[in-house]
Amino acid sequence: MSPAQVRKDLAYFGEFGIRGVGYNVKDLHAQIIKILGLGNEWNVALIGLGNLGLALSTYQGFRERGFNITSIFDSDPKKVGMVIDGIEIYAVDRMEEILPYNSTHIGAITAPAEVAQEIANKLIKCDVKAILNFAPVVLNVPPEIELRNVDLVVNLEVLSFNIGQRA
Repeated sequence: MSPAQVRKDLAYFGEFGIRGVGYNVKDLHAQIIKILGLGNEWNVALIGLGNLGLALSTYQGFRERGFNITSIFDSDPKKVGMVIDGIEIYAVDRMEEILPYNSTHIGAITAPAEVAQEIANKLIKCDVKAILNFAPVVLNVPPEIELRNVDLVVNLEVLSFNIGQRA
C-alpha cells in the first residue's frame, strides 16, 4: 500500500494532517480509535459456558479494549448461580430480563448449534445490535443486526491451505 493510498483512505473520514507537513501521530491515533468505535465501552453478554465460553469469559483482553462482559448465560442448572470473574451466571430464560437492565450492546454465542438461532432471536428481541457467533451454524438475523461468524475450523483450514501453498 502506498502512502498516497493511506492519505486517500484517511481523507474519506475527514482532514487529519497538514499538507506538506504530515500527521500528528497522537491526534491521528485518537481519530482512528474514534472512527473504529473503539473509544466506547461496549457491554457484552456471553451465552454458553462450555469450554470456549469459559475461556472467553476470563479473557482480560476484552476489558482492556472496552468490551465489558456484563452478563453470562447458560442452560445447565449446575452452572447457573456460579460467579466467574465477578459475574453471576444466569439461566438462559432470564436473558429478556437481564440484557435490557445491563444495556447490552453485543451478544456472543458460544452455545451449541442447535440452540444458536433461538439465542440469536432472544438477543434481537432484547435490542442487542450485534452478535458474535461462535456456533457452527448460519444464523438468520435482520439486516440491521451486525453479525460476525467465527468458525475456528474454517480458519484452521485457511491456515493449512496457506501453509500448503508455501511448500
